[in-house]
Amino acid sequence: MARHFIHYKHEESERHITLRKLQLSVLIKCNYYYIAIFIVLASAMFQTLPFGRLHELTRINWFHVTPILLLPVFFPIRKYKLPPKSLLAFFAVLIGASIINIPQMGVSATALSYILDLYICIALMNLPERFDLKKLLSIGQMAAVILMVAMLFKIILYRNYLLTYPNYQEDIFHPTDMPWFFYGGSNIEASWFAIFGALVVTRPKLSSFYMAFSWLVSLIYASRAGLVACAIVTVWMIIHASSKIRFSFCVILILTVGYLSFYKLPLINSTALLSVSDTREPDVENMQLLKGSPLIRTATFYRKDENGNIIEYHLDPRLETIGKDPGSNGRIKMWKLVPEAFFERPWGYGAGNAIAALQKVSPETSFRESNVHNLIFQFLLDSGIVGAGIYLYMMLKFLIHNLKDKIVQCPYAAFVGTYMLLGMIQFQGSDVCVYLILGFYFAARSKKREISLRKQEAFL
Repeated sequence: MARHFIHYKHEESERHITLRKLQLSVLIKCNYYYIAIFIVLASAMFQTLPFGRLHELTRINWFHVTPILLLPVFFPIRKYKLPPKSLLAFFAVLIGASIINIPQMGVSATALSYILDLYICIALMNLPERFDLKKLLSIGQMAAVILMVAMLFKIILYRNYLLTYPNYQEDIFHPTDMPWFFYGGSNIEASWFAIFGALVVTRPKLSSFYMAFSWLVSLIYASRAGLVACAIVTVWMIIHASSKIRFSFCVILILTVGYLSFYKLPLINSTALLSVSDTREPDVENMQLLKGSPLIRTATFYRKDENGNIIEYHLDPRLETIGKDPGSNGRIKMWKLVPEAFFERPWGYGAGNAIAALQKVSPETSFRESNVHNLIFQFLLDSGIVGAGIYLYMMLKFLIHNLKDKIVQCPYAAFVGTYMLLGMIQFQGSDVCVYLILGFYFAARSKKREISLRKQEAFL
């Protein structure tokens, strides 16, 4: 009897040790993925940080390398969860068009970006079963806070330049001489910063300050696209916030926008600030007088005509020049060329080749942009009528499905939905940030579906 009791205690002790080891293993594995996902997301936010070069023309950044950390998700080999068939079909058409066009357009680096995006999305859908998916939102919020702090430091560091950058004499409407966290300059950075605000909606105080700061950034950068992103996310936040938070949010927002809209700033050569005590005589030829923020301000500046006479010019606020200024005119000019380029090759030119396609039909035009600033037109030229049709179907289905969900309750859906809406005037399509959050969205939906099925099985 005593021998059996000792044997039983020994077996129980071994089971306890095995269970502890298993729990420790799960804990280590889950913590590894928490850290890995945070690193991948942070590198996508600070995507201009260089890692190295393959050769002179190919630059590798940290966000190209860090997704390797998600590779253990695929081991051991098993049946993997995959994104919806429509998304897989879209990728297949896009990459297929890129392969077909290699002889004419060369190897597309953008096609490789899409492959990386798909890999990230699938990896996030196949996280370990014991991984707490609720922590994905915490990871996103932590990364958004770090981005906000980095943006604040950058604005403080470049405050003198940001106060004086608009040089209307040289048609410079956005800040250019400063580093960017996102590829694409001021418009893209202001837009992404606002879109990431969707992830902090569950933190009332943080969301109020984050979005107020997003409006400030868009105004300072003179980014109309950034303002559109701010407006979409702000309206969504106010709909889902409590009455107390709505009030504080609106107060902070009004104070921020009001302050930036009405300061007066006379400039010399767009760099030297004339204070009240400044006794210098301004050179009228190089002087511009600005009132208001870079986006809402009016301007008076001077140029010499062909005969050497100084002419006074008045410039309306940028919000009143939509459709007339170089940025708007550039977009409209590109969009008008899209049908001609499409009919030249209706099956598409390959990922990232839309501008090259426009250049082909209008060789005399110099395009400074890297994309056509409209995702539907971009995919129409990149992947042809089939790829653009699939994207349009996915976009409408996604937006309609989530709008039925009490006006988009899921922060990930709000993030992706804002990206799709803003994609009418912005973005290239292979943006790694949106596929990261899309992976979060698919992972959360997949988990909900599994829980629902288990409940149904238990009931049956």
